[in-house]
Amino acid sequence: MNIIEEKTLSEQIKENMENNPDFAAGVIQFYKAMADNGNADAQYEWAILLLEGEFVEENYELALDYLGKSAEQGHENAETRYFSETAPDDDGRYDAWA
Repeated sequence: MNIIEEKTLSEQIKENMENNPDFAAGVIQFYKAMADNGNADAQYEWAILLLEGEFVEENYELALDYLGKSAEQGHENAETRYFSETAPDDDGRYDAWA
């Protein structure tokens, strides 16, 4: 039996971004424009790019802003990630303050 690993669209896009700088530039422009226009999915994806700092300059504060906007619209992954980034750690400190 041959099992084919299915990738999410986000995983496929990220893989293509790693292999094609022109594609990456277009995706970055697209996510940023859509995020600024209030698209919850794009806000989440843009926030993840900002958190990881892989294709854009890392910007934690801006990432939290976009995660919050996406979460406010009910994006489940954004809600989960926003909570994990802003909830106190075991030491009582917040990740955003570390």
